[in-house]
Amino acid sequence: MTTAIFSMSGSSGAVYIAEEAQQPRRNIRLAVLISFLITGIVFVLVSYAFTVGWGISNMSNFASSGIPGLILADKYIGLPAVVLIFIFIVNSLFAGSLAPLNSSARLLYALGRDQVLPSFFSRVHPKYRTPANSILFLSMLSAIVSITAGLVMGPYYGFLYLVLASSIATFIGHILGDVALPFFYNKIKNFNIILHGIVPAISFVILALGIYYSFYPPTYPINIAAITTSVFAIIVIIYALVNKSARKLSNLNVEESEDKV
Repeated sequence: MTTAIFSMSGSSGAVYIAEEAQQPRRNIRLAVLISFLITGIVFVLVSYAFTVGWGISNMSNFASSGIPGLILADKYIGLPAVVLIFIFIVNSLFAGSLAPLNSSARLLYALGRDQVLPSFFSRVHPKYRTPANSILFLSMLSAIVSITAGLVMGPYYGFLYLVLASSIATFIGHILGDVALPFFYNKIKNFNIILHGIVPAISFVILALGIYYSFYPPTYPINIAAITTSVFAIIVIIYALVNKSARKLSNLNVEESEDKV
């Protein structure tokens, strides 16, 4: 449920495009709050409708049905509703895949601009002013990873693997945000014990429980997703430390050169 809320609300996407928004401090806050409000209302109404339509006494086989929404639509409304809802599902899958690509491309662009990654990722399209190189790179990488996972594990387990791996990464990213938030606001002398201390701590606990109960005990393909995500995280940490050391050394060399001049 936690993964679904993060995926459907678009809260992270709103944050990543803050640099392209007018009055970002006001509008991004509104975007995050409104997205969670809409998602919460939809979740409550749909969950209630599905429970009543499926039958409380029959909920034990709800999840195993695979496509409960289409089954209920066919039962209570008919084939036209099934076709319409199926179109909505396909559209949602496409939008749900496109939104993380846009967000990740902006993040990759920012890392390239700040010299954490190669400057190749910081180049923008001369006409559309979009991070074209980052979008192209992520699109190709996503296609390669998705097709490879499907060929190696099969479409079903390949899909589960990708969802689980991205879920772990999402959890880790939000946990890092919870940890960093109080330090950041304390640094800029704007710390609030409730907003920047207690709330992130509650979020941290919820996410930690989400990771534990979602991925333990490790069964296939959960174990593969956890291993590959952990390896990737370790590689990223090593790269970040090496990059930080290299930048410090470069700054020292520049300062020594300036002193000699």
